[in-house]
Amino acid sequence: MAMTRAQLIAMTTEMMDANNSARWTTPVITAALGTVSAREWSGILQANPYYRFAQRAVTTDANGQFLYTALNSGTGDTAQTWSRILAITDGNNVYRQTAFMRVPVATTTNQFAQLYDLQWYDAGLNVQILPMGAGISLTVSVNYTPPRIDQLSADTVTVDFPDGSESVLYLEAAAFLLSKGAMENNAAQTLRAMADQERQNMYSNIGRRAATPLFLGFNDRASDWAG
Repeated sequence: MAMTRAQLIAMTTEMMDANNSARWTTPVITAALGTVSAREWSGILQANPYYRFAQRAVTTDANGQFLYTALNSGTGDTAQTWSRILAITDGNNVYRQTAFMRVPVATTTNQFAQLYDLQWYDAGLNVQILPMGAGISLTVSVNYTPPRIDQLSADTVTVDFPDGSESVLYLEAAAFLLSKGAMENNAAQTLRAMADQERQNMYSNIGRRAATPLFLGFNDRASDWAG
């Protein structure tokens, strides 16, 4: 079931047998849960890139670019921070990802339109669209992560995490905090093993949300082989 931050703090404390201990303060436990939640969401989106999916409308600037931050949405407890670009389209065409090293003069000569199909590449804080063009309206499909646990506004806020897998958070946070002490390393290893078992179950569940079998994908272009 869904859990609040207060419940996760309490469960983490319980797993550490630290209910009457002054060694770990609530802010420290909260920070550990924040670190763990960020790491777990990274793994979740590796297991299923579409588990958190959104589409953002962006427009290119005079250099044919848009900021990565334009792919974020919401604030506070409802913030959605982009994690990976899944697709870029202009409504009719799909832009293919490339790398700057493959097209180093495309933005200086602007001859890209005559030589290549529609592409984009990572340009630091920006995404570069090729061929260059200002005011191009695009739809960018992304996956995203919710706020870290330590970024939530209050302990009463429900934590966004796969339902039924919240034990991964408090078991891993407890192991993280206990790993500091030599006498507690065995307990930390046990908790981490328990967390990993729950994590694998979680990955299995979120990775098979559709009945369609998974297929390997190919990164070549259909146009290269007249497909």
